[in-house]
Parts: sequence; C-alpha cells; structure tokens
Amino acid sequence: MRKYSERSPASPSNTIDKNVTDSNNNNNISSASPYREALPLKKSTRDWSTPPSTNIQNLSLISRSSGSENIPSLKSVELQIELWNDICRKTSQVKNPSDTKQWASLVALFRKLREGIWASHWSEGNIRFAVKVYEESVHTSLRGQEFAEFRKAIRGLVDDLYILHEDGINGHYLALDVIYRACHLQQPQEAMNIIYRTELSGSPYHHGNEIKYAKQIVHALSTNNWVHFFRLTSTSTADLVILD
Repeated sequence: MRKYSERSPASPSNTIDKNVTDSNNNNNISSASPYREALPLKKSTRDWSTPPSTNIQNLSLISRSSGSENIPSLKSVELQIELWNDICRKTSQVKNPSDTKQWASLVALFRKLREGIWASHWSEGNIRFAVKVYEESVHTSLRGQEFAEFRKAIRGLVDDLYILHEDGINGHYLALDVIYRACHLQQPQEAMNIIYRTELSGSPYHHGNEIKYAKQIVHALSTNNWVHFFRLTSTSTADLVILD
C-alpha cells in the first residue's frame, strides 16, 4: 500500500503517622489503651461547586459518555476549540508524515471532536468551523490509512455540511469521495451517482477541475481503459492511498 503524503486524589484519613506511633511505643503505652488522637486535617481549598479541571484529550467520546451535565463534555464549543487547537499543535509536531502510526492518536482525537461537533448541532451553527474540522479529519484519516474514520468524515462533509455551507462543495473532497467509492470499494456506478446528484442539485462548488479528474478516473475504470487509468493515476498525489 502506498503512503499518503498527510492517583486519584488520596482520601482524607485518620491514619496515625508512623513517627507518632513509634514514640508512643517507646513510652510503653499499653495496647489496651490505643492511641486515639486524630491528626489535624487540612481544610479543602477546592470549590466543590465547579467541576475539576480536565485534560481535554481525556474527555470521553460523546457516544460513550454518561450524559451527565456535571461532567465536562465535547458538546461544549469552547472545549471543541481547545481540542482543535491541541490537534493542530500535535499535527505540526509529526516528524515523519509517511509513517501511518504517527497519525493514529490524531485520528482518534478527530473522532472525539467530530462527535462533539455533531452532538452540538454543528458547533451551535458554526458551519465554517465544522467544515474545517471534518475536512482536516478526512486528510488525517487518509494519512493514518484509517478508512472507517475517513468514511465517517467524508459522509458528514458531502451529505450534511456542504449543503449548509455558504461556500458550497469543495470539489477536492467530493473527488476523494468519488475515487474512494470507485477504486477502494470498487463501486464505480455509485461513484458516478455521487457526481450526478451533485450536478443535479445545483449546489455551488469550487475546485471543479478535481471533480473532472475523478470523473475521468471512474470512466476509465468502468470501460477497462487501463492505459488511460494508469496515466491519470500516475500523477495523483492526495488520492494515492485510495487508489491502491
């Protein structure tokens, strides 16, 4: 396969300090009269009316959370943005982009973020942010060769978000969807149906040249024109991992 070039806190205790016990033993205190004086306890300084601080990466998937309102959740747009910024930072620290293993943790974080965005009704209507997250999730999934997550992200884009996005459809991602259907899933007819539905919908789109490219690949594949197919795919970049 070719590479894609993308303690819990201690509970309060009345346990006697060992030094105190040893001192009492030295003073020959009878075991029938055990030392009962409790050591003084520190008063808690925590504000129990607010939840404890949370490591954003340790938040549960929405689909696996309890739904309690007292637990921080990625339904919070503020936490979504915080996680997004963390993902961007980690992406910039990837040392070997061609190593699929280095993208695995990022793919998992993107899944959490997408679930939060969807559960909060597209970040409370922030469609532009939602689109950006889903688009980057598509590329990260390809870099990690995580096709199950790729499919979830691309479906969210093409079937839901682009319909709501004022800029319309990004042809690059539609092309990825088409090529994935035709080449990876070996469903060329369904791939062409995606293009037909897009054209009939009248939805605005940009990067139309990439849609044209995807259409040519599907046509060559459908007609068994392998010379044309390999000529087209030999110059592809973002699509390599799907084409295998």
